[in-house]
Amino acid sequence: MMVNCLMIVVIGGTGSIAGAIVAALLYGFVQVIGTVLLPNVAILIPYLLLVTVLLWRPQGLGRSRVSP
Repeated sequence: MMVNCLMIVVIGGTGSIAGAIVAALLYGFVQVIGTVLLPNVAILIPYLLLVTVLLWRPQGLGRSRVSP
């Protein structure tokens, strides 16, 4: 569970609440669709999402950080 949470934070962008929400929804969607369509490689699909987002946008999907 901790790895999943870390992946959502990294995908969403550290400090971005909106990015974390979008990342959680995207992560859940990708995980369910992967389980339905490709059950043999369903475990790898969220990691492929993580790699894709890190290559495309290393700062994450969120725009700004939460101000302290």
